[in-house]
Amino acid sequence: MFRFPKFWMLAVGCCLAMPFVGCNSATQDAPQAESETDHDHAGHDHGHDEGHDHGHSHEALGPHGGHLLELGQEQYHAEWIHDENAKSVTVYFLDGEAKESVAVEPESAKIEVVIEGKEPTTYNLKPVGEGADAGYEHQDGALLTGLNMVGHGVQAKLMVTIEGQPFEAEFQHLEHDHGHDHGHAH
Repeated sequence: MFRFPKFWMLAVGCCLAMPFVGCNSATQDAPQAESETDHDHAGHDHGHDEGHDHGHSHEALGPHGGHLLELGQEQYHAEWIHDENAKSVTVYFLDGEAKESVAVEPESAKIEVVIEGKEPTTYNLKPVGEGADAGYEHQDGALLTGLNMVGHGVQAKLMVTIEGQPFEAEFQHLEHDHGHDHGHAH
């Protein structure tokens, strides 16, 4: 009689269950977004979207096509790009409007990743390129994996010091298609 090893049974079971399991990180206690039908708009003096969370925001992209992080009270922005093939993350520094690169030379630039229940891991960014379009990069598959898992038991933040002033910005969960439903449209 043929015996199917327990490991393979578990692996097949997990693969079969994957389409039915989402990774929506919302908690049951989280307030639900108001819809247009939740209240009467008559007598209100505001635009359709003003003052209402319609449940989904579309992330703005920077001039390099990367994701944006605010540094300070929009004093600067950081734009980060990940390259899966090169296993690298590159950060560019932008003006307060997030429109143009600025020539800053941070005294330090690093990304800290914290996996739930573990000690933080710090990745130092090294300068690449020159002038206003210079970036700061780290090549490490573990950093990419950590950033892809933000919102799923992982937190990450960019920490930089520019002209003696420290800045921190939290990375947010990115919408990306990695083979299962997040409970929201792509």
